[in-house]
Amino acid sequence: MANYLQEYGSGLISNGYHIVPIRRGGKAPNGVSGWTTIEADLNQLGQWISAGFEGVGVLTKNNPAIDIDILDEDISREMVERVLGSYPNGLIRVGKHPKTLLAYKTDAPFRKVRSNTYEDQFGDQHAVEILGDGQQYVAYAEHPDTLRPYTWHNEDNTASQGIFGVESASLPIIRLEDARLVVGWFEEVAQRKVLDGGWVKVRDGQGGGSGGEEDDFGDPETENFSNLRPRLNLTEAEILRALSCVNSDDYDKWIRVGMAIWHECGGSEEGFNYWHDWSRPSPNYTDERSCRNRWRGFRTRRRGRPITFATVLHWAREVRMRRNPLGEFKERYVYVADGDNVHDLGGLGHDKPLQLKEFKNMKANIITTVPAPTQNDPERTKRVPVHQLWLTDLDRKTARGFAYVPTYKKILVDEEKNEYINTFHTPKFVNPCKTVIENGVEKLDEVPTEA
Repeated sequence: MANYLQEYGSGLISNGYHIVPIRRGGKAPNGVSGWTTIEADLNQLGQWISAGFEGVGVLTKNNPAIDIDILDEDISREMVERVLGSYPNGLIRVGKHPKTLLAYKTDAPFRKVRSNTYEDQFGDQHAVEILGDGQQYVAYAEHPDTLRPYTWHNEDNTASQGIFGVESASLPIIRLEDARLVVGWFEEVAQRKVLDGGWVKVRDGQGGGSGGEEDDFGDPETENFSNLRPRLNLTEAEILRALSCVNSDDYDKWIRVGMAIWHECGGSEEGFNYWHDWSRPSPNYTDERSCRNRWRGFRTRRRGRPITFATVLHWAREVRMRRNPLGEFKERYVYVADGDNVHDLGGLGHDKPLQLKEFKNMKANIITTVPAPTQNDPERTKRVPVHQLWLTDLDRKTARGFAYVPTYKKILVDEEKNEYINTFHTPKFVNPCKTVIENGVEKLDEVPTEA
């Protein structure tokens, strides 16, 4: 009788997988305490083999797997093809056909993401789950229902050694956003079956989390309180200016920008258009439908920490500083005569100002090249700290001092045209109440009461 743990265990450890033991006839590491965080070595492997374990599972914190838990053969095949079309080279494992699992890796561990569960007219249940941190899947063992070994296949359906023949680091990568997208694909298919009258929803799903948390998937009653991190209330011009500075080629940045726009615009169609138009030149862009699927997945979860547009503004400022450091200095910093201070307009009015000498020390490493011709060398240049050029530039912003006036204006001007930095600040929270426009005036919407 085969002992899969003995046959494959050491090779999997060498290939960088974190493994757990599986008893014959089971699918989980029953009897192994603390298995979700085990990092087994060869000594531990020997102890498990001696204890009678025969199967081997793989922890999915760093090696998530897309578990297509669907007994409808056509839909299972449709999902496998769609997943491999977008995330090719995932290794295919089959236990009870047509259920299929595809193995991947991640560089940003996340908790499980599970679709709603649907039941068909025959009583079979169907769902898609992306196994993540705190879970495992059986890699090599006998399936308890079929009593046959789990098998691995290539995309062309030829037999494969599976993950035993592939290093963990060589697997294709997926992240939380991809997991939610895959679940979204299945929900589209499932809704089609529900409308046809063949399926009914029997259990809610879960939408995953990146900080060891879980949250609900697809349930409007579990929306997060996103106003706990207020929007910046930026104008369209401010949003577009920031986006024009940020490159969409990097996958992580592409996704994070989408999340930030979703938060700033409240998931509106206008926000989607910002992200969609900015995404078009990106190699990550395929089509509008794919963008819309991802856009829905950006909804901030109840216990998640949303990415705000402040992140994008930070990236944009960094780019502008590299492209035109003196221009960025002139736009961003204000010399304040009272106290010989410097104020950063990119911050808040009540932020503690920097003394000029502190500012010089902080920015001394930001250097630019300027012309410095001589009679013998008219093309001569020299490198100088940008703050030196900023201090002597005629267009440098200058304020007389600080003032406190309850208004959103950052710079105040008195009757003598003297400018002051306004230290007043209050967050611009999104209005949680529904409003309507009547005769050009925004008013609270009246909520009808029950008789």
